[in-house]
Amino acid sequence: DELHELLSSKRGVQLLLLLERLKYISGYDFQRIGLSATIGSPKKALDLLSGSSKREKQVISVDFSKEYKFEVKYINESDEDPWLNVAKTLTQTIEKPSLVFVNSRYIAERVKHSLETIGAKNIFVHHSSVSAQLREEAENRLKQGELSAIVCTKTLELGIDVGSVKKVIQIKSPGKVSNLIQRVGRSGHTSGGLSIGDIISIGPIDFAEAISEASLAKHSFVENDIINEAPIDVIAKEILGFTLGDGPTDLNIIYDVFSQSPIFKVSRKQFNELIKYMQQNGVIKNEDGIISPGNTFYKIWKFKSKDQMKAWWSRSFSEFFTTIPEKDVFVVKSGDDTIGYVDSIYVYRNLRIGDVIRLAGGSWEIKRIDDMNGRIDVIPSSGIAEIPLWKGEGAKRNQAISKQFIKVIMGEIPNDITIDKNGLEELLKIKENYINNNVTIDENKIIYEQHDGEHIFIYPI
Repeated sequence: DELHELLSSKRGVQLLLLLERLKYISGYDFQRIGLSATIGSPKKALDLLSGSSKREKQVISVDFSKEYKFEVKYINESDEDPWLNVAKTLTQTIEKPSLVFVNSRYIAERVKHSLETIGAKNIFVHHSSVSAQLREEAENRLKQGELSAIVCTKTLELGIDVGSVKKVIQIKSPGKVSNLIQRVGRSGHTSGGLSIGDIISIGPIDFAEAISEASLAKHSFVENDIINEAPIDVIAKEILGFTLGDGPTDLNIIYDVFSQSPIFKVSRKQFNELIKYMQQNGVIKNEDGIISPGNTFYKIWKFKSKDQMKAWWSRSFSEFFTTIPEKDVFVVKSGDDTIGYVDSIYVYRNLRIGDVIRLAGGSWEIKRIDDMNGRIDVIPSSGIAEIPLWKGEGAKRNQAISKQFIKVIMGEIPNDITIDKNGLEELLKIKENYINNNVTIDENKIIYEQHDGEHIFIYPI
């Protein structure tokens, strides 16, 4: 399920290689089924998922009408506190029950703080650094009609049942059309239902991008973000995985099994170079073409007993079996209740006893920091609080969005979306600025400016 999420990442590559290994181990050409609501190239996804299977393969597309209604609102980024205006706009926009999507954990906590400032109630926060218990409580309370809305990140984009959602509100453009469709599709979630989505943008650039993404979504565009070939680090891990599962293994068998997958585009020469490199570093042993894990492997990935300190450079053995690295975090506790999690590097650099932080939509004063067990003890607090920063990466904008963005900046405004007039006036100023300076903007031109000793490059792709 959610095949688009897998096939755009190393997780999907790992899955495809493991499917070939599973077929080899079982000696059976088993059935493979992929599900996705938003995949840009179903045929390519089908070919990758099928791999070496000789079964008949087919794309099955459920053809039912799904209508989206978008409204793009505008907040001036030059306002004294734009987030306060976001909160005010939110309270006027929310229709119980609503999901309010944001693009980061930091913004989720920031928005909740602004909502509290203006006295908004019955709105919870839901993201990956909030404890599972509190997230589940928020899901159940929204389903039972006790909450007006949940402010959430990708944690509620896929799958989790929160009951019938009347409206979805996105704060700032999500960066990808597929994300926008997934999120707004949580409302009116029935065959032929109307999905209602409002985007609250901050500043003219975000406003133009939001219009671009909503316009592409209305015309059924979805990015094709399927990964094209297996990265070498995933291949190296799966070579090791082969020898861990089957014991010392013939090189030729490993290459023959993995090369059955169309994602594996490594020549025999490149494969031999990789084996040589891994052997030189002691990760594998190669005895006349028979491969087994080397001494260095057991130094990097190791089991950790309760009374054993783990070296800073070593990795938990369980981490070997996934492409998702273990999070290095401190757990935040209020008594016996887990509130959430904060990145270790942020704790070491920023936090001291007595500090007040925002987490899970509340303020907490730090009473104890336990380095040895990775634990922070807190008590409820109020007043000024610092919002933690978490590691993560932003969305990569597709070129189709960028080309639509140029059209919007230059005044081609779609008429099938409700658009804030104040924002349109700001876009008109940008267009006039280009015209007055005799500058045209397009995908083949980079504009270069010097201003107060700074070098500025403007390029919309």
